[in-house]
Amino acid sequence: MAVAPAGKTLVALCLSNLAVGCALLAGVQWPSPSSVDHYMAGVTDDTGYHVSLGKSHTSSRLDALGKMISDRLDLLDQQLSPLRPDSDISRLSHAPLLSSVAIPPALSHVLCQLIRAQRLSHGAFTPYLRPATVPHSPPWASPVSGSTRITASSQDNSNSQTAGSMSALPPAHALLYLGNHAIPLAPFRLNLIAAVNGLRADTLVHLLKSQGISHFWLEIGGIIMVGNQPRTFTLGNGDRLTLQNQALLHGENVSGDRFWIVSLSGEAGALQQEVLSRLATTAGHKLASARGWQVRWANGSW
Repeated sequence: MAVAPAGKTLVALCLSNLAVGCALLAGVQWPSPSSVDHYMAGVTDDTGYHVSLGKSHTSSRLDALGKMISDRLDLLDQQLSPLRPDSDISRLSHAPLLSSVAIPPALSHVLCQLIRAQRLSHGAFTPYLRPATVPHSPPWASPVSGSTRITASSQDNSNSQTAGSMSALPPAHALLYLGNHAIPLAPFRLNLIAAVNGLRADTLVHLLKSQGISHFWLEIGGIIMVGNQPRTFTLGNGDRLTLQNQALLHGENVSGDRFWIVSLSGEAGALQQEVLSRLATTAGHKLASARGWQVRWANGSW
């Protein structure tokens, strides 16, 4: 057993000792594991992860790899976890209004993902989370050349902005994003969960491949990643899907229709999931077809 820092535990053991038949991701069931696969599990600040590796790894190698995984995810949490008061996102969220806040690369990358999701969904996706405390009427700043205002959707903006309300979203322009820094214009909390999980998934894949490991499959925050060895999954509608060097995500849209996304990266899949879950089925079909996204709908169509 390997013990990860910051109270996070990681275990590596033979899968033949586990009863693995349940779905770790809603709408998807794991393939039957080999009796010689090694299995690792652990937690981040707000989600869990599972990693399955081939047999050619010693116990000491697995312990070292487990620590690297834990350390790398902990580094992301230090930057992007809203649960840590000293993280980059917490620093931005609690910065004085109208102050200029430096944005490090990881946070800048995630903010760009939110902006893309908002634009692709034509405002159906909002980067803000409820509840958001609005203690007073926020001041407004003049637009800055080359800036991007992260906005709430027109639908969410239809809710009146009431001073002190815990259910209202921030105003349409709560954050002025300028690339390497941002200016908060009103109190806000950002909806980072999917984007961060996509970044986590790709980070784990990059780490494993950098260590010469190409045969693996893993799940983190509802995102499945498969390495060079093909793996077949059973979807919630009974269809079977074989993945190789791909990501798999599951979602449900506003029409109540389920879908599965096959993508080359966790981040790309997370972006598509955020967008499609906010659109009706017809609009989602049209967008996915126009963008060349691989989306399997519950009725079996692509």
